[in-house]
Amino acid sequence: MKEKIIRGLIILAIGFGALFVIRLIYAFATGSKAAGQQGYYYAPQGMNNQTINNLDQTASISMYRNFFGETTVKYKAEGGKSQPVEIEQKYEMIANISLRSSSFEKDETDIRGLIASNNGVIQNESRNGLPGNRVLYLVIGVPPEEFDKTISDFQKFGTVKSISINKYDKTGEYKDLMVQKQSLETMRDSLIALKKKPGTIKELIELETQILELEKSIRGLGVSLGEFSKENEYCTVELTIAEGSGVFSYIFSVILNSLEWTFWTYLAILGFAALVLVVVFIAIKIMEKTGFLFKSAPKASVKKKRAKA
Repeated sequence: MKEKIIRGLIILAIGFGALFVIRLIYAFATGSKAAGQQGYYYAPQGMNNQTINNLDQTASISMYRNFFGETTVKYKAEGGKSQPVEIEQKYEMIANISLRSSSFEKDETDIRGLIASNNGVIQNESRNGLPGNRVLYLVIGVPPEEFDKTISDFQKFGTVKSISINKYDKTGEYKDLMVQKQSLETMRDSLIALKKKPGTIKELIELETQILELEKSIRGLGVSLGEFSKENEYCTVELTIAEGSGVFSYIFSVILNSLEWTFWTYLAILGFAALVLVVVFIAIKIMEKTGFLFKSAPKASVKKKRAKA
């Protein structure tokens, strides 16, 4: 009896250990701190990692589109001479920086001060997690002339986990918007000219409705074009600051939380297995009492009596 108990405990321990190892491998592979909690301090660029999965995500998290212009000079041959021609290009610059901070609150305060001193504007802000496991995400509009300095200054805080800088030419998009606006303005002016001609009240109302719709579209394009204006020129910095106190603390936290998860999960599995066994045992007993399992038993006993006779 004692050997059976020991053997049973060993089997239970092996099962617990196997489940714990599986959970531990999963935790380190995904970078998660525990079931139900997101990553400890790992957050790749663009917030596309499960570390900050609870935050609203789109192809670009930024609710603002920041553009800036650059003027280049090209020489065009006219009359046998090369004449300088200024060409203005429109660009969108986006930097993604991911930091790990062991002094989360101090670094956050200093970073906000740095943004203000560099004439930057916080355009979007998101938070996630409790103390010890916090993630702060900032979308910052930075003047083009301060962009490189701001990127360099941010790298002085905590530990840089990842950084990327992307520049996109938006000149074609800007020109398309300009063409659309000019086309709508021409159409609007033509419809306004028609108002001077005689017509029925119904025709005038329909004409006025079309003019109002065109005005609405023109205003929408004006807002989009306003993003390209000189006074609104910014570059975008998407900054992620994740709290973490170091590798050893992280490993200890993963082990501790994996152990806790394994304990409760294994307990639930054993409880479910015990419940299933009890239900099966009761069902078998009921079927035995009703004779459902052993309907052929009486016939077998009759055959035995005839054989003895």
